[in-house]
Amino acid sequence: MKRIVVVWLICFLFIVPGSFLHGAVSHHPSLDWRTLESDHFLIHFHNGELELARQTAAVAESAHERLSRFFNWQPADKTDVVLSDEADNGGGFAMAIPYNRTTIRVSPAAARLTGTDDWLERLFVHEYTHILHLDKAGGAPLWLRNIFGRLPFFFPGMLQPSWLLEGLSSYMERDDEYGAATRGAAGSTYYDSIMRLETAHGIKPLNQVSMSLDNSLSDWPGFLTRYTYGLHFYQFLESRYGKEAVMRLVEEYSDNLIPFMINSNSQRILGKSLGQLWQEFEQYLHDRYDEKIRSITDSGYRAETVISSHKSAYSPTMIKDTLYYLEYNGFEHRRLMRMREGTAEKLIDVNPGAAIDGNEN
Repeated sequence: MKRIVVVWLICFLFIVPGSFLHGAVSHHPSLDWRTLESDHFLIHFHNGELELARQTAAVAESAHERLSRFFNWQPADKTDVVLSDEADNGGGFAMAIPYNRTTIRVSPAAARLTGTDDWLERLFVHEYTHILHLDKAGGAPLWLRNIFGRLPFFFPGMLQPSWLLEGLSSYMERDDEYGAATRGAAGSTYYDSIMRLETAHGIKPLNQVSMSLDNSLSDWPGFLTRYTYGLHFYQFLESRYGKEAVMRLVEEYSDNLIPFMINSNSQRILGKSLGQLWQEFEQYLHDRYDEKIRSITDSGYRAETVISSHKSAYSPTMIKDTLYYLEYNGFEHRRLMRMREGTAEKLIDVNPGAAIDGNEN
């Protein structure tokens, strides 16, 4: 018992605080920064992004009105939103320590790659779901936070496997009263195809998915594991137990002072451990995909072609009869690759965050 306590102390003192260092983003010194304030947000933007900042403020307030009802939670202070157009790839990240902040990477090229006009709304819904999920607390954690400050110990939502966090944010990208204007990840054929392939080749066990941060570079589908499995697990919960069950699982977990109490939480709400729910989830996936898998197999179609043996190959783009993709082995520079007639060759090294835009314009 003493050994377990020591391990937890080491994790909290060194590992957990270190996980938030990614929030310390460097910006180009020539940028001129301004702040636009709304009812619940501080929108920080650099020169050339005033119109986008105004649009973001409107999107943010709309998202807050919807999502705060789902989470039954209002942050004590305004959330900082940083708009950065300094990289080729879009996306973002959120953090709750030392304060609520999300950074939105706004890339015109990445916006075109989404193929939709609502990329900002979907992205903001995803990141602000993280903010509310991480910040929400009740009972002893909230009481202690008010006394000792914003320490990781007092953020129950933060102390869960990453697939539950990313899965919920992906699940909230939906066309209903809480999410974005379109279905986002929840209606993505890409995520759907990944889960279909996982079902065909073997659904990962719960313990492996719960450690997807460690396996993200070595086990396909890589870092998308926590997004894909998490999204479909929440869809399974809604399908089997109703949307209210998802809301109650979030609500009841927010007063846990002991980390990772995910089994007791599901047992209390649904009368089943997470392991039992995972077995039902596996059957749900088979019911959803097996017929489609048989149809594809019977047609003789085979879509599986290995293009890289490295830990990460991403952003594949076909231009005429040539495949371009980015490759990273975890040790060397990321690089742009070109494959013709089954033969791959390196073109150039690229910076982290690079993405391929196959549009001609």
